[in-house]
Amino acid sequence: MDVSWYFKGGTLGLFLVGFMSRLSTDRAAINGICTGVPVILWMTIPPRWEFLPSAVQSPFPLFLIIVFGPASILAVGLTVTFFTRKKTEEK
Repeated sequence: MDVSWYFKGGTLGLFLVGFMSRLSTDRAAINGICTGVPVILWMTIPPRWEFLPSAVQSPFPLFLIIVFGPASILAVGLTVTFFTRKKTEEK
């Protein structure tokens, strides 16, 4: 896997936030990215780095970055959208 896979995961998550909720705002996108980037970085720590404690290292294989990164961006983005959406008045 090359470096482009990490960026594709974040881009996919951001796209899904906008696609699945028409009410999403930049606040939802920024919060999703601020959550997804640390998840992606955490999963890229290789297990052969013995100077880090095992509790900090990700137990998941690297190919799941493309799953967990967008999923975390999507979950946080939709949650922020749900709690910050403006209530529309019924006519």
